[in-house]
Amino acid sequence: MRQSLLVKNKDLIVERLKQKHVLKHSELHMLVEDLKTKKLIPQSKSFSAIYEFFIDIGLIVHILKLNDRVIERYSMQKHVDVYQLANSLKPKSFFSMTTALNLQGYLDVRNNYVFVSSELTPKCVEKTELTQESIDEAYKKPYRMTKNYGEFEDNYIILLSPKHTALVEVIKFNDYMVSSINRAFVEIVVNMQYFKSSLMVIQLFKPLKLQLDLRRIFIVIEQFGFIYPFYQLFGYILEQIGFDKSELNIFKAEVNKFKFYTDKNQVDYLYDEYWQVFYIN
Repeated sequence: MRQSLLVKNKDLIVERLKQKHVLKHSELHMLVEDLKTKKLIPQSKSFSAIYEFFIDIGLIVHILKLNDRVIERYSMQKHVDVYQLANSLKPKSFFSMTTALNLQGYLDVRNNYVFVSSELTPKCVEKTELTQESIDEAYKKPYRMTKNYGEFEDNYIILLSPKHTALVEVIKFNDYMVSSINRAFVEIVVNMQYFKSSLMVIQLFKPLKLQLDLRRIFIVIEQFGFIYPFYQLFGYILEQIGFDKSELNIFKAEVNKFKFYTDKNQVDYLYDEYWQVFYIN
């Protein structure tokens, strides 16, 4: 009996499906078109019929709940690596915050929280005049966290949209794009809401002091163009990590008339006059 084209080329099709660990729906469509072009599958077969054949030969559907949406990813493997799945969610994305540090071997913390960043497109924003009153009011309020996160097995995938920086200090590491340790430090300090407090952040980075590059950290802050007076906060945090004041002159030079805060919505603060920062203890 004559074999059908699908059965005849089954092994070749399986190999093609295995070439990528995780496939998106659009990539399945592209694969089907390519297989038709190479005459490995029947031209007349619909995508849905070929999709059913893929399922029959071992393609597994993996489900990610993202907000109110259900996102499907496909793999020939029963267990999908959460990083490879997260890496498929947004174009030009990269791993950030503690995820970037975990992947690079600097830390091994909160591995079930996977931070994925995708920079916003550049835009002209009118600068509003900053006042001490506006800073005080903002820091009396609770933190806001993104609602753009998904659950996959026992992991939380958190999608962040930082300001455009032309991907400053985003580097390639083991086939992934990740924030360098210097960028990750900046990301974590300005996203304190994803950590218990500034005290936790200080403890995370104390063992990494020798790996930090102060000049590169300064450049990252410059590229972000923050409205709030973050230079003095970074100066304070870096001193708590173990840097001497004399090493932090570039940050001290940016301290202005404003007083700033390490943490939001706290009852009691102490005050560091050198950095003009209210902090917790």
